[in-house]
Amino acid sequence: QVKIETAIYKAMKSSNEGSKQDARFVTQNILKELQNIQMHFKHFIPTVEGIQDLVEKNLILGNYIKTAKSYSHIT
Repeated sequence: QVKIETAIYKAMKSSNEGSKQDARFVTQNILKELQNIQMHFKHFIPTVEGIQDLVEKNLILGNYIKTAKSYSHIT
């Protein structure tokens, strides 16, 4: 969780979008989504690429378009 939030915040700083609280909110949404997947698929193990996709998707849904592009370059 901390690594995801830190990476999102770095991308937000790089793109001048969002705050530490915004990064935390996006991270919480990602964690909820992962928990929801795990409820339906008991043996689900997230991959790095899968988490990166969720991060980028949630950033775009949160209207952090520049951050989503920045995130893909940071990670």
